Amino acid sequence: ELKSVYTCLATSGRVNTSRSRIDMLTVSLEPHQRYCWQVKIFNGMGIEIMHSDVAWFSTAKLHSVPWDAKWITDSHDKNHRPAPMLRKSFDIRSEEIVRASLYISAAGYYDAKINGAKVGDDWLSPGFTQYDKRNLYMTYDVTEMLHAGRNVISATLGNGFYNEYTGMTVWQYESAPWRNRPRMICELHVEYASGEKDVILSDKSWKTTTGATIGNVIYAGDVYDARLEVERWDDASFDDSGYAAAVEVDAPSGVIRFEILDVNC
Repeated sequence: ELKSVYTCLATSGRVNTSRSRIDMLTVSLEPHQRYCWQVKIFNGMGIEIMHSDVAWFSTAKLHSVPWDAKWITDSHDKNHRPAPMLRKSFDIRSEEIVRASLYISAAGYYDAKINGAKVGDDWLSPGFTQYDKRNLYMTYDVTEMLHAGRNVISATLGNGFYNEYTGMTVWQYESAPWRNRPRMICELHVEYASGEKDVILSDKSWKTTTGATIGNVIYAGDVYDARLEVERWDDASFDDSGYAAAVEVDAPSGVIRFEILDVNC
């Protein structure tokens, strides 16, 4: 019985229905939390005949919870072709990590890494929107990607439809009112077994440069010059003290929402 182990926030009670789903109100849910649920099935005589395993889900930024992080990019303008690269090194306590979640969005695309390993298995994220009206973010469980001591999060930003500069399309994205240098925002929430919590935010403390991706166009692909790779940029021990600070910039729009597109379609 879940009630004997966890605090019950909501229950549907026994519902007589021919539907294969039951909707429940979730107004009592809090952001950045993990919740469990279970379903029981009864026959026509009111006898329980089966129940599901206990399953879990996590909430993100519910109820329009504001972001503490800042939108950031580099100091170049929208016509500068090499892709912005950003990084932030940080320390993780010598405690058991219960859960670590990365919330991230970009105007354009992001290729995010933690300690050199790609975050998620999706590409060309987040999804396309009218960027000056609405932006999308995604959430990743990165618990297993962190370790005690020094860590690093890094991202390379792509132009996507946000900064299409070639004029290759009939939709004239090169003249779009939203067009600008790619930018990103992210928050890494780390929860420890002790109940303590650390949050790593995107802001002007990040470092930035450009590297091997010297051009990228949504309709024509990337131009990559391996001679310009920044060796060990994704390494936590890399000395980035000589690199320029990221620039805090305005949000592309006033609305940021969780992405519910199927990234595998």
